[in-house]
Amino acid sequence: MSSIGRMQKLGMIVLLNILGYQAAFADPNATWQVEPSMAVARDQFTGGVIGQYLYVFGGNGNPDGMDLKSTEAFNVDSGVWSFRVDNEHNSNGWGLEELTGAVVNDKLYVFGAASGIAPDGYNGVCNFNEMYDPATNTWTTLAQKPTTSTAGPAVVYNGEIYIFGGYFDSENPAQEHERYRVVECYNPADNVWRSVTDMPSAISNPAVAVVGSKAYIIGGYSHSLSSMVSDVASFDFETGQWQTEGYTPLPAALAFTYSGAAPVVDGKIYVIGGIAGDPEDNWGVDTVYIFDPVANTWEDGPALPEPRENHVGLLHNERIYVVGGYIDEDDENRALTSVLSLDVSSVSDVNEHVFKIEMSKTYDYRWYSGSAYAFSFDAAVQADDGVSSIVMRTPGGSEFSLDLEVEDGERWFNHHVSSLNEADLGVYTTGTYTFTVHYAAGGSDTTTVLYAQPGGEAIPPVTQQPILLSPSDGATGISPSVTFTFETPTDPDWTIGLEWEAVADANDAGEADVPGDANSYGPVALSPDTEYEVVMTIDHAVWGTNADGIPTVVDTDAEERFTFTTGAAVLRHDWNGDGIVSIVGDVPPFVQCVYFNTCPDDMDTIAVGDCNHDGILSIVGDVPCFVECVYFNNCPE
Repeated sequence: MSSIGRMQKLGMIVLLNILGYQAAFADPNATWQVEPSMAVARDQFTGGVIGQYLYVFGGNGNPDGMDLKSTEAFNVDSGVWSFRVDNEHNSNGWGLEELTGAVVNDKLYVFGAASGIAPDGYNGVCNFNEMYDPATNTWTTLAQKPTTSTAGPAVVYNGEIYIFGGYFDSENPAQEHERYRVVECYNPADNVWRSVTDMPSAISNPAVAVVGSKAYIIGGYSHSLSSMVSDVASFDFETGQWQTEGYTPLPAALAFTYSGAAPVVDGKIYVIGGIAGDPEDNWGVDTVYIFDPVANTWEDGPALPEPRENHVGLLHNERIYVVGGYIDEDDENRALTSVLSLDVSSVSDVNEHVFKIEMSKTYDYRWYSGSAYAFSFDAAVQADDGVSSIVMRTPGGSEFSLDLEVEDGERWFNHHVSSLNEADLGVYTTGTYTFTVHYAAGGSDTTTVLYAQPGGEAIPPVTQQPILLSPSDGATGISPSVTFTFETPTDPDWTIGLEWEAVADANDAGEADVPGDANSYGPVALSPDTEYEVVMTIDHAVWGTNADGIPTVVDTDAEERFTFTTGAAVLRHDWNGDGIVSIVGDVPPFVQCVYFNTCPDDMDTIAVGDCNHDGILSIVGDVPCFVECVYFNNCPE
């Protein structure tokens, strides 16, 4: 049983500074519902969500905290629990408790734990590292964690698992209870561990959750203070830096479950239940606190029907599940089988107001000089008139207010920055961007976009310069029926983008997306005697939808601009130079007869060019001076 588990009860919760605290949940009618119970009572266990299943493993059971090695799965569609294979890898043959876990690529990774054989040979905290694969219903032993510890929660960022802090103890009389500041990262793809920046202080049993590119560490048990705390700190995965000041503290000093990350809904962290008091006297609570890292505020969520601690909190399809745990630590049969759930689907309706999010990093050859070119970053959010403003937060924590522009009746909130020095755009990194959407009627929501490939890898830059071969840059007298030709991209996965616009008339414009294996597009009908600007891009885009169902496109592209000026209307075969197409040479095969007389009244004598689009110049309009009329029909008798 853990040190937190050994704590006795006290009689008060120490409430700290609640500046930034508001007692209001987005859905005042939301209540906790009772779900089917587990077959086995558990506390101090771990779990995760894979597909339509909630998986749980290990922990303390009944009676008297017996250690468990069983695995259960709950089908959220059918509401049925079932057993999976036991884990038999604890060297002493027992079950395990004080576990933490995380899911990566549809596999449950489990770390800890207590009730094993410690490195000193005594019963205690052991180096337990296992992976459960539901597809094969098997457990696999992983590489050992550098630090033998337990009670450090695990979170996932960019496909890697980070474990924060924890403690070590054993039944060795000479062993003192040790709490750690270490943060260690496990890479499942390579089965290797690495150390990252230590925590500012030794904390175990905090609530931890990932929002954007940061992990937020909330509350927990402080070794130096020998008490629960209400502090909030953050760790930036991209920079490796900690921030310990400036955050509104948790409304109560609490320690939390061992199991893993706290649920996050629309960028807000749900801190559910927990342990209040101090090491000598403590108890479970029924509170639900919700932290908005962007607004730096707390609010009350719907309270649990009863106090609960050392449970597992899991999020599946906009429903939070609270599984197992216990109410009274001193009860011999304390572990619970019960499961509760909370519908959080109505918390955010951001996808009813935001229709699309686009993000792009551009290598701009308009400013090309030698080996240098300009760089730009753009973010654009399309939203309805219920949105008053939008703030974008980068993975590194920089914040920018987006500018509203209305184009063709559409409202876009935009952010644009460019520079000849790529280092000036250093804040726009690969990672998760958070958009805080403020509503005209009051209130706000957050939504996130991963500026990366689906696996989290950076989107490769496009460094091929776009080359428009025809019309050539600066050309004049170009036929208004234009076919654009260009150099084909070196990578067939890239696409070509063309946008053309009359310099003097923004309404005289068009655009086209062209497959990456093409080298031309057209013909395009343009206005005569008009100067045009063409923007050509080579684009590497990732299309998708974010967690709120909002369509997204993130890309890198290279861009170049060209200008040309069209001439008069099509002047092919104007033998006498009067601007009118002449009949020269053979008559096209579709003409049955050329009739030298006055044209019938119903003939169109205005159009010029290839009227029927068969690739053959049509006989239309004025004709050469020696022809009185071209009659498109059988010749009169």
